[in-house]
Amino acid sequence: MEKTKAKFNLFDVVIIIAVLAIAFGAYRYLIKKTSSQGSAPAVTFTVELQKQGDDYADEMEIGDDISDAVKGGYFGKITDIKREKCYIVNESSITGEYVKTEMKGKYNYYITIEGIPSYCTDASTMFGSCEVGVGREIYIKNRNYVGAGYVVDISFDK
Repeated sequence: MEKTKAKFNLFDVVIIIAVLAIAFGAYRYLIKKTSSQGSAPAVTFTVELQKQGDDYADEMEIGDDISDAVKGGYFGKITDIKREKCYIVNESSITGEYVKTEMKGKYNYYITIEGIPSYCTDASTMFGSCEVGVGREIYIKNRNYVGAGYVVDISFDK
């Protein structure tokens, strides 16, 4: 009887490389996922909500839970609330100069939120599926109110 030698062709090499690539990708994904969990620092960020009415402050309290109004992720708790008068800059029709005018009954609110992100690196900070960073617009909600504003400050507790 004649023994046949097993043939090793290009198709077998491609399959082996594909299996190794998938295994390497899964390994990297799992290592990255487990290293980011539990090691994320607490993040404190401030959201500016512009041109809100006076009654808006009556609904907010320190300690309120804040969530993402669009995707439903959890941001954290309110640690500070500041209210400032709202101003608008317009060109005067008489003199042509720009004039800073107070908007009566409107205020800018600065809400400071502290929470632990689901993912945090030097490049990005994610709360659920919402990226939080200075200049980014986020939508917040609580059972009593909703709002849209921009992140104006962010700090990381180490």
